[in-house]
Amino acid sequence: MNCIYCREEKQIDEFSLEHVIPQFLGGNFVSDKFKTRNVCKKCNNNLGLFVDAAFEKDWLVFNHLKSQMHAFFNPEAPTSLPLRYMGHSVINPPHMVDGEICEYWLGPLEEQIFWIRPDDENLYWYAGGNPRTVKKQKTRAYFIFAERSLKNFELALLSFKDAFEGKPVKKIMCTRLEEENILPRIGFSNPDDIDQERIEFFLESVRGGKEQHFEYHKNVFAENRFIAKLALGILHCLFNKSKFSSKYMEELYKGLWYRTGDNTPKIHGSGAFHEGKDLKKLLGVPYGTTISILKINNLLVMNLNISMELNYSIQCGEIEELDSQEAEIFDQGGGLCIVIYKPLQRVIELGLYEFIAHKSGDYINNDLSEIESMFHNNEDYFKNL
Repeated sequence: MNCIYCREEKQIDEFSLEHVIPQFLGGNFVSDKFKTRNVCKKCNNNLGLFVDAAFEKDWLVFNHLKSQMHAFFNPEAPTSLPLRYMGHSVINPPHMVDGEICEYWLGPLEEQIFWIRPDDENLYWYAGGNPRTVKKQKTRAYFIFAERSLKNFELALLSFKDAFEGKPVKKIMCTRLEEENILPRIGFSNPDDIDQERIEFFLESVRGGKEQHFEYHKNVFAENRFIAKLALGILHCLFNKSKFSSKYMEELYKGLWYRTGDNTPKIHGSGAFHEGKDLKKLLGVPYGTTISILKINNLLVMNLNISMELNYSIQCGEIEELDSQEAEIFDQGGGLCIVIYKPLQRVIELGLYEFIAHKSGDYINNDLSEIESMFHNNEDYFKNL
C-alpha cells in the first residue's frame, strides 16, 4: 500500500488512522469518509507536528479558533475557556537565562499570564512552543488577577489550570488572596526566592494598567504547506477514482513538502491576507469552521474558512478530470460544504447551493438555524461583567 502523502510503498502494519480534517479543526466529529488508513505512521506523526501544528499554532489561526469557544460559553454550566495568546513579551524578568522566552497570555476576564519557557528557534512561531517538548520541560507560569476576575473567580482559575494541563508547569499566583486554601486545588505552588523577585517585577510591570508590549512571529510557508496537505487529503477521500493531472498534482506535493530554499510551488490559490472579502463572508459562518469543495469555471477548488475571518482557497485540479460519478457532487448540489462547530461537537454536511441559499435567507436549514440561535444566548455575559 502507498501512503497518500509521501507516496512510498510500505507494509500494512506501517499505516495508521489519519484524520484528513485535523482534530484541531474538529475533524474527529466529521463523517468517517474523511478518515483514512492510507497514511503511514511516519507521515502521520511528522506532518502532525510540522504541518498541522505549524498552522494551528500560528498566532492568527490559534486565537480565532480558540475564540469560537467563547461564543458558546454557558454561564449556567461553567467550564474553562482557552487563554488568548498575545505573543512574546518584550520585558525581561529576573533570572531569565539564554534560550528562554516570556510569553504573554490573557485569560477570559483579562487576567494576565506570563509564561517563561525554553525557546524553540526551529518552531519560533508556535503559540506555546513545540507541543511535544512542552510536555516534558519544566517551566513557570505567573498569574495576575484582573478586576473583572472577581465576577467569576472559578472561570478565571479553571481557565488558567486547564491551559497547562499535562505540562510540568510550576504555577505561581502573583495576586494576594484572602482565601489562599483554594490555590493548591488549582495546582499553584509556593513561590521560591526567584519567584518572589519575579512576582514583584510582574506586578510592577502591570501596575496602573501599564500597556504591555509584545511581538509575534509568522511563518508564511506554514499555511501553504497545511492547505496543500488538506487539499491532497480531501482529493483522496472524495475523488479517489478520478485521475488528476500529474503535472499540477506534483505542484501540490511540492507545496506539502516545501523546505526553505526550494523553488516556490506553482499552486493557484489565496491565503489569509488575500482581500477576498466576498468569499470570506459567503463561504463562512460566525464562530465555526467551513470546508467547501466547489467549482470556479472549470476548476476544482477547496476553500477553508475560519469564523468568517480567515479564508484560504486552493485549486485542486480541473472539473473535467473527475470521474463521472464523482462529478455528481457538483451537478446536484453545486459542490459540498462541511460546517464544523467544534465547541458543540456538531458537524453539518450539505450541498453548496443549500448552504448559500441559507446564508442569503432564501432557504432555512434547520440544523444551522438551531446553532445560530445560540450565538446570542449569552453574548452580553462578558460585556456586563
